[in-house]
Formats: sequence, C-alpha cells, structure tokens
Amino acid sequence: MPALTRPALMVLALAIATPAAAQTLDQMPLPDGFQAAIEKGDLAHAQALIAPATDACIAADPSAARCIDLLNWLASVGQRREDRPLQLRAARLAAAAASHYVPGTAYEYYALFNLSGGLDHSGTPLEAEAPARRALAIAERLWPEPSDNVALICRNLAITLTALGKHAEAATLMRRAVAIRTAQSGADSLAALDAARVLGVTLGAGGRIGDAVALLTRTADTLAARHPDQHAARARAEGDLAVALNDAGRYTEAAQRYAVAIALWEQVGETGESLVTALNNAARNFVAMGDYVRAEQIDRAVLRIKTLQLGPDDPALARSYGNLGVVLEAQGKVDEARPLLRKALAMAIAAYGPDHVRTAPFRSYLADALPLAEQEGERRALLAIYRTQLGPGHPDTLNALAQLAHLLTARGRHGEAEALLREIVAQGERTWGPDNVNFADSLIALALSLARQLRPGTLAEMRALIARGWAIQRAALGPEHPDTIESAIYLAQMSDDTRARTLSRSAQAGILTRISRARAFDPAAQAELRGFAPLFAQAVQISWRLARARSDAAAK
Repeated sequence: MPALTRPALMVLALAIATPAAAQTLDQMPLPDGFQAAIEKGDLAHAQALIAPATDACIAADPSAARCIDLLNWLASVGQRREDRPLQLRAARLAAAAASHYVPGTAYEYYALFNLSGGLDHSGTPLEAEAPARRALAIAERLWPEPSDNVALICRNLAITLTALGKHAEAATLMRRAVAIRTAQSGADSLAALDAARVLGVTLGAGGRIGDAVALLTRTADTLAARHPDQHAARARAEGDLAVALNDAGRYTEAAQRYAVAIALWEQVGETGESLVTALNNAARNFVAMGDYVRAEQIDRAVLRIKTLQLGPDDPALARSYGNLGVVLEAQGKVDEARPLLRKALAMAIAAYGPDHVRTAPFRSYLADALPLAEQEGERRALLAIYRTQLGPGHPDTLNALAQLAHLLTARGRHGEAEALLREIVAQGERTWGPDNVNFADSLIALALSLARQLRPGTLAEMRALIARGWAIQRAALGPEHPDTIESAIYLAQMSDDTRARTLSRSAQAGILTRISRARAFDPAAQAELRGFAPLFAQAVQISWRLARARSDAAAK
C-alpha cells in the first residue's frame, strides 16, 4: 500500500529563528561580558552570566521590565544550547510576567517568540500555535513592514503550522516573510533566499513536490552563484533540495545534492546536528534507491560519531539507533534490527515519556519489525497517541490509520481495513487538499483495498479512485515518478482498450526514462531495474494482450 507520508526519519533543515536575530531592547543593560560571550559562541559562559543576574532581578522586583528582558535572553541562550527545559522555563516565566505587567509590548513579543519556538522544538506544536499567533499580532501592531520581527514570527508560525498539517496557511505566511526580506535587501540576498528555502520546504511538506523542487533548485543555485563562500547557508539549501528531489523520486539527483551538502558542512567544520541530519537523509535516499549497503554504512558511521560525542547512553542517540534498525529490518536482518529498535524506543521514552509524539515514531519502527500478530496493539496505541495529542485530521494521525489498515489487510481483515481507508480519504481531502500527493496515495490505497475484496459492483468506484489519484500524481510528481508509473499500471488493468494502451505506453516510457538516467549500472541502478521489472512486465503484457485482441479482430 502506498505510504501516506514521505520518507520517515527524514529531518529537514528547518531552524526556529533565535531572538538574537530579532530587534533587541537596547535600553536594558545586560551583564558585563554577556554580549561578547554570545558573539564568540561561548554559550556556557553566557549562561553563567545571565542566569544569576536574572535570579537577582526576580528576587528584587519581578514586575520590572528588566527581569522580563533577562528572562528572554536566558531563554535565547537555552535555545542556542538546545537546552529545551531551560528555554521553556525561562520563556514561560517571561511570557507570564509580560502578559501581566506589560501586555502587548516588545517584551511580550520576545517572550512569546521564545516560548513558541521552544514548544515547537519540544514536539508540542499544538501548544506552540497560540503564543506564535499572539506574537505575530503584537509584531504587526508594533513594527510596520518590512519588519524583521514580523518576518521572523511569520517563519516560526509557518514551521509550527506545517507540523500541524496546516500547509496552505503556512505557505501564505512564508510568502509574506519572503516578500519582507525581498523588500529589505533584494531577492538574491541571503535573508530572502533563506526565507525562500523555508517556503520551499513548506511547499514540499504540503505535497506540492514540483513547486518545492523548482523553488529550492533556484535557491540553492542562486546561493552557489551569488554567495559561494556562505557554506552553511548553501549546505542547508542543498540538503533541503535533496529531500524534495527524493520526494519527487529523483534519487540520483538527490544523492548528488546530498554529497554537496555534506561537503559544505565539512568545509565549515560542522560535526554536530546539521552534518548528522544531512548524513541521515542521504542514507534514507540510498534506501529509496535500494542501496542498503551504503545506507547501512552511513548509519553505522553516524552512530559512531554521535556515540563518541555524547556517550553510549545519551537519549539523542535514539534516532541513530532507529535509523540503523530500520535499514537492517529492510534487509531482512530482523534479529539484528529488533534490539536496536527496542533500544531506540527505550531512549525516546526516557527522554520524552511513553506517550509523547516524539516517542511515537520509534514505536512505529519497532512495530514494523515485530511479527504480524504482535503489531496490532502497538499500532492502536500509536494511533491513540496521535489522535489525542495532534487531533483526528493531523497527517501523522492519518498515517497511523494507514499503517493500521495495512496491518489489517496483511492479516486478511479487509473489511476493517476498508473502513479505516475510507476515513482517511474523507479526512484527507480536508487535511491535505484535493490536489495533494498524500491525498492521492489515500485514494489509491482505498481502490486497492476494494480490489482485494472483489465485491460485485465496485469496479467503477475502483477505477474512479485510481484515475483521480493517478491524475494528481502525474500533475504533482510527473509521469516518471515511481508512484505515477505504478498507478498507471493499475488504471490500465481496469480500463478499456484505447485508454489501457495509452496508460501502458506511458508507464513503459516512464520506466525506460528513469533507467536511462543512470550514469552507470551500479547497485542502485540495478536495484531500481529489479524493482520496476514486475511493473514493466505488466505493462508489456497489457500491450501484448491489446495487440493480440486487435489482430484477432482483424482476422475475423
């Protein structure tokens, strides 16, 4: 069954903007040496300076504006150090004080800015939305456009809404941020190109893959031409473009862009999360190419790097253990994969708790490696987490429904699976929109469920579902995407002769075009050819059957 979300464990280079990038409250003095420590990146020293000053201010007069300012800066240090508890604790105190003593001011804006960013990074976008919206309303009243602060909170709110599946509004906000940055410094400025990059990621997350690839290609290529020495900015753009190319089924091009991103991160001496994200995503792309050996090599290298940096038991290693476990499971090395996946889940539970949305994916990865009879309980628990914390229409909730439906199908419980798939289709059109590739996947999954049951009178519905899904895929992904090719074969098998012939030829042409793009007949090209062999055979059989029918008719 087609997946309803694009590659799992893929982390995009979306960063919540920091208050240090926003306009500061210059009238409030900071501790001596604090600003210099921030500029040097000595965040531990910056925290050692700002924390006692904050405590002393609160003890003397918690209503003082200076205390709110210090709390905002302390939250900013927590954000920069990726110390989410510190960031959230300081931001909550600042937001509460600002809303009580100085509502609607810049102090409240910065507090809400920090709070929404911390909540989003902590995996609680539902909580992040309200403070981000209030921060935007305050920024619109205080600062006329083009304003840095309006652009920054538009960006942060867009990222939050993307996590909540509100893609259209998120894209509108990012277009506004791009317009502000363009008015400030020109379309090819670093600020405008970075906003365009985030817009591209937002479009891709919303299923507008073609638009995302076009915008991210322009962004990455313009950065390379106009700002060749801005290695970090270029690395982010190349990495995000590679993700979009992967989503578009253009795996070889994605691999090339990932290689560029990794090389750029290495040039700036990056050894932390940004480089690891690029490596992780490159490995996921090799999985899509069928090159499990290279994917496993990268995942093992990342695990070694992070273990050396953090120690063997740091919860941040959960994703690395999970990635490696997923790759091993895909190769059939289940006995080796399960201990790693259990360890990843245990680490996630230790870090976030058993029912947190950030723990949920690790439950899913382990469930994939369990025998079918043991999966259902995990799948239903996973669905309950998403429904409770994200709502019934969130993309992650719909994906959890699809995974449960897939399991029920595998166990022969087709009627139950069909009911879940109909729920996904009904909710999915509202969540994703009628032209979204994720919605197309849900249509085709429902059609295949009907096909497995072969109930009388369902052929017309099956044909209509697949035709609509295929049309969406062809428009959004192009005729050469694997999903488009597969759907064309399904549709050809239930169409009349003329349309079946057209669809069959389209599928054959798409397969041949994809294969011809390979620069060498390497393991990845061989794996893709093997993957398409059954589909190509079906397409040829359809063409042969139609040709034979025409020949027999002419003979009569």
